[in-house]
Amino acid sequence: MGIKHENIDKPSDNSHYKPVKFVIWFVFLVLAALSFEKVVEWVEGTPRLADKHRKQLEKHLAEIEDAEQYALKAEVSGWYDCILCPGGRAFLNAWETWKYGVTRKGENVRYSKDFLGKGMLRYEVQFRGDYAQCLIEEKRKLFN
Repeated sequence: MGIKHENIDKPSDNSHYKPVKFVIWFVFLVLAALSFEKVVEWVEGTPRLADKHRKQLEKHLAEIEDAEQYALKAEVSGWYDCILCPGGRAFLNAWETWKYGVTRKGENVRYSKDFLGKGMLRYEVQFRGDYAQCLIEEKRKLFN
């Protein structure tokens, strides 16, 4: 006669977790519905994007259509930081390009005057167009 272990072959009873799972799913669904309500408004039974989100969409689309390809150029001859160069620095003559880039935000948002001034760099727009056209121009300049 040995010791009886009655609980060994019984599956564990997780029924006390079911209400917790239900509450978590219910809260999730309520939050999702409230979030949806902020994004979508109903007009005569038809859903449409809420004004706030419609304006955000229009702004983003306008930015895609109105971008610029730029170069940051050295204002004076000297040593400049270069993450791709051995030693982390490269010598540039005045007006040589330090970096090519594309932005939809414009110079004042992309780089502060403080950053450009401390780095002795000048922001020069080289091409304006939609975002894809500007990316193409940037690649052309990088490879040429």
